[in-house]
Amino acid sequence: MKKLYLIFLFLFFLGCSNTNNPIEMKQVGLIPQTIALDYLNTNNYDEAIEALEKSNFSDLNVKNQYQKICFHRAVQLFNDGFYDQAIIYFKKSSSVKLINDLLTQTYYWIAESYYNLNMFQKINTKNHKKENLL
Repeated sequence: MKKLYLIFLFLFFLGCSNTNNPIEMKQVGLIPQTIALDYLNTNNYDEAIEALEKSNFSDLNVKNQYQKICFHRAVQLFNDGFYDQAIIYFKKSSSVKLINDLLTQTYYWIAESYYNLNMFQKINTKNHKKENLL
């Protein structure tokens, strides 16, 4: 169950997200990160991802955080044997393309997931990045 203060914080974010004041924009932009961090502290990756997706990626830090959280959720799903779901989150992580080391790891784990699903045709090395992973 979502914490009540997070709901109010998110509603405040929605009400203030159309401001034109640069200082207010920066402060309002921190709300999704704050919500996501709270969910992360409770290992609630899905809620953290949802909060960041609703922020429209207004800030580079939000994108960076989103890439990391999606990656960690994907690894968690992979380790639990949910390879098809892991691929979804790995692709979300790779869509940001900010942290190169993480992006490389993401491509590796996508290939591992396809391997575990016996979907070898998806691991074509020639078109690996261009066609099969993105």
